Amino acid sequence: IQTLGEQLKLRQQVIATATVYFKRFYARNSLKCIDPLLLAPTCIFLASKVEEFGVISNTRLISTCQTVIKNKFAYAYRQEFPYRTNHIL
Repeated sequence: IQTLGEQLKLRQQVIATATVYFKRFYARNSLKCIDPLLLAPTCIFLASKVEEFGVISNTRLISTCQTVIKNKFAYAYRQEFPYRTNHIL
C-alpha cells in the first residue's frame, strides 16, 4: 500500500488510512477471503474518498497496480494484475 500510494503521489495521511483499513479487514477475515491484491487498491480508493484527497482515476489506479506488481513483486506474481476496475470499485 505504501509503494502504491507513493506511485500515485498520495498524501501520507491517505496511505496511513488505507493501511489501517487493510489491517482491520484482515484482523476480522482470513487471507483466503479476499486476495490482498484486490483489497489494497480498494483500500486506497476508499481512503482517498474518506480523507477528501480527490478523485483517483480508475485507469490510473489499475495501471499503477500493474506497474508496482511488475517492479516489486515479479518474483511472486508472474502474471499481469488480474483485477479490473469493476472488481475494485
